[in-house]
Amino acid sequence: MRVGQIHEAIECYGLALNQKTTIAAIFDVPAVTEANVTVLYNLALAYEKLGEWRASTGIYKAILETFPWYLDALLRLAVLERDVGNADKATTLLDQALAQDPTCATACLLQANMHFAKREWSLAQKKYEAVLGMKQPDGGMAMKNDPYTFLSMGNIFMSNIGEKGRYVKNMTLSETYYKKTLSGHAQNVYAANGIGIMLAEKGQFDKAKLVFAQVREAAPDMPDAWINLGHIHMAEHRFGEAIQLYQVSLAKHYKGQDVSVLLYLAKAYYEAKRYSECITALTKGIHMAPQELKLWYNLALAQEDFAVATLGETSASVAKSSRTMADVQRAISDLQRAQRIYAFLDVAVPAETSSKKAHQIEMDKVRDHAKFCHETLEKASVHLEFERQREEKRKADAENRRRMVMMLEDEQQAQLVAQKEREAALELKRAQMLKATQERLKAASEAWKQKEADHASKTVKKSSKKRKADVSDDEDDEDDDVVGAIPAAAASSPPPAKKPKATDDLFGSESEHEDDERETIHGTNVSPPREMDDKQHAELFGSDSDDD
Repeated sequence: MRVGQIHEAIECYGLALNQKTTIAAIFDVPAVTEANVTVLYNLALAYEKLGEWRASTGIYKAILETFPWYLDALLRLAVLERDVGNADKATTLLDQALAQDPTCATACLLQANMHFAKREWSLAQKKYEAVLGMKQPDGGMAMKNDPYTFLSMGNIFMSNIGEKGRYVKNMTLSETYYKKTLSGHAQNVYAANGIGIMLAEKGQFDKAKLVFAQVREAAPDMPDAWINLGHIHMAEHRFGEAIQLYQVSLAKHYKGQDVSVLLYLAKAYYEAKRYSECITALTKGIHMAPQELKLWYNLALAQEDFAVATLGETSASVAKSSRTMADVQRAISDLQRAQRIYAFLDVAVPAETSSKKAHQIEMDKVRDHAKFCHETLEKASVHLEFERQREEKRKADAENRRRMVMMLEDEQQAQLVAQKEREAALELKRAQMLKATQERLKAASEAWKQKEADHASKTVKKSSKKRKADVSDDEDDEDDDVVGAIPAAAASSPPPAKKPKATDDLFGSESEHEDDERETIHGTNVSPPREMDDKQHAELFGSDSDDD
């Protein structure tokens, strides 16, 4: 069982008892005898470690019915009753143990711890002092140097360090008991933690940090060092670091379920002006311990200050802030909730002075806060109306901006459409001009080819006529020799003129070309053809103005 194998240990105990040890059958406890009482006691401890308290309680009671003097079973039964909240029943059982054995230090320490948990400091101190004065029978070790008792006494004086007129004395006594603990047990991390607290209380924060760091390193599972480091950061107004330490300790050591650490965390949030998170932490603590009136009081304070921080802004700061009407409405709701909590505390906290000390709530302050909430709520309507008007103005400005943006977008869209239309028209015009130019070039090319073909045909014809003319001249020479002279009138008459063509080509009429050719044939130099006029150039290649 010491190595953590609880189920295997239970099976072994069952074999020793010759009984099947299951949770369902354990309530049929066998007859308790001197032979099996130790086995039954150990079996009850094993079930207790598994959290099966009903089974453990049944075994302890069976043992005590047979052996009422069995103090170990009586003490364990008292602890179980204490843990389930039966403090009175636990106290009665511990009294029975002390009646049987007045030197039972364990029973006396359990009673002292119960008084300590209830903040009954004087009763707890008396019990611890009784333990220190115990003498064990049969020459046993005396309890005057018991380290646990020394540590507990130091904790009592440290818890009362704020008592009026006893600050220095209680701090000195607390430090003394912690040093006594360390003198006998130098590795006692709890006593070292107490020394660190005393150093921090004296304002020696650097030394205290070193002590807490060593304690945290020596006992990483001990939450006290983490929490105390957080307290030092709070004293140094380093609220962010304190919040981190509290959060780590709460999650690592308590699984988020410790009311005291939640209260520390809420305090850090409060000092850091993070009221929303403070309210969340306190609300969680109230769900865990609704009977803790201090949590309710702190929740009301946080809600009140959160509301005042929102409503208490000056007109100049409000004009520049991002406060909205929803924030004002939330602040009014917080004030109303705080007012209801103060009214609840006024009824819930008893009038007795002892009860006030137990709850640590001063009712005069509660009533003052309730009155303040009432007065602030009466003035809150002004803030609400101001934010309502500002909200309407913000909405109107937003609507105007939206319309302007839409108008700009429409104008940009229209400009974009017009630009696209212009580009499309220009592209179409360019395409048309390109097509017209291509058609003119094609027509000119075809005309040129036709002209060359006609020119070649005419050249062939003229060559043929020239040959015929040469032959005719030769024949005429022969006729002149044979016949005689021809009359001058007949010889000088020109040949008949050819009929000119009706159509002209792009480059001039055929008659002109024929005349030029005729002149070339007869060896006469002819001037080059004239240049194309502007109209013909424009028809073939297009005008420069069209391209532009």
